[in-house]
Amino acid sequence: MPCKVTWKDKGLLWEFSGNISTEEFHPINLDHQGDSRWDGLKYLIADFRNVISIDLPEEELVLIQAMDKAAAKSNPYLKIASIANTNETRKLAEFYGTDTPWEYRVFETFAEASSWLESL
Repeated sequence: MPCKVTWKDKGLLWEFSGNISTEEFHPINLDHQGDSRWDGLKYLIADFRNVISIDLPEEELVLIQAMDKAAAKSNPYLKIASIANTNETRKLAEFYGTDTPWEYRVFETFAEASSWLESL
């Protein structure tokens, strides 16, 4: 599986690895929204540090942004931290951040992301 999903007390951690395709990414992005813990979720960390390649065209990110706007109606206060340490993952993470309904930042390390989310 290209993503390990871990529910925390107040958050959700996605740890991506290997080669990620659009077909693999969409279910990961949607599965958590039907979970009963979704409404109380305070943060989500999307960790792309172990990704070798990611096939997620910008048009797909626009679709994800639209789906996330709908999801934000039931959880408008979510904070998202993406950890991206390659040009490819950083570019995609920054593009997502141009139109996300939530407070969102991109970091290079897990420590930086955790520090930002520490106040929750």
